[in-house]
Formats: sequence, C-alpha cells, structure tokens
Amino acid sequence: MPDVMTRNVVAVAPHDPLPQALDLLRRHHVKALPVTDAARKVLGMVTQTDLLEKAVWRGKGPSLTFENRLRLTLTRVRAPHGAVEDIMTSPVATVGLDAPIGEVALRMSASRLNHLPVVDDRGRLEGVVCQITLMAALMADAAEAAA
Repeated sequence: MPDVMTRNVVAVAPHDPLPQALDLLRRHHVKALPVTDAARKVLGMVTQTDLLEKAVWRGKGPSLTFENRLRLTLTRVRAPHGAVEDIMTSPVATVGLDAPIGEVALRMSASRLNHLPVVDDRGRLEGVVCQITLMAALMADAAEAAA
C-alpha cells in the first residue's frame, strides 16, 4: 500500500469553516480532504464536488444552501454553521495499511470512490489513495508482468 498512497495528507477538522476547506483544496491542488478529529481518526471526507453540490457561492465563498440548513437543522436538532461537518461524506470507507492493491482497486471501483483514506490499526489517518495513482500502479504492474 505505501507505494500507491500519498502520505503527509492535508486534513480538516469537522468544525472548520467551508472557506477554509476550499482554501486548502486550492492551495494543495487536491480534490478531496479527509476530515479528522484531534487524534487523526477519520470521520469523513469533503470533496470539491461536495462544495459545488451542497454549498451556495457568495462573495465570501461557499456557504450552506437554505435547503441544506433546513435539512440539517431538522435532522440534527441544531443549527448548522457552514462547517465542513455540514457537507462532508460520513461515514467514509477506509482501507488498512496492509491492504493489497487489488482489494483497494475493487473497493474503489465498487463504491465509485476517487479517494480512499488509508488508516492504521487504530483508525488514524496515514495517507490517501487516489484513483489516478492507483491506476498508474496497476498499469505499471501489468507492464512489468507482460515483460
């Protein structure tokens, strides 16, 4: 797994504001951020698609749409504040450090995932496998096997 995962992954906290998540996505040129707690346990993922589909864009950046605010208020019995936790995907699939590449590929394909957090045995974030890196590794393995 270490060959196909990105280490030193930038993550966000659930209470971080949406503009901060957007800034991190842009600054680090990534399309997804793991959402972790203080112990780096993976709580969810927030993607650029989440920001596009679940937020409304105003002069100050992304914020929650009225529909999402209402839905979250009714289901959580508290008012949302335009934080990452309000739009993140949770729970999120993860994979362990020792998972075979083939298993990771099948899991990502079956679940239509573009990013998959890699966790240690305590559920703490160790890295992320992204679809393009995984495809490159699989193609390299196939080319090596054919040679």
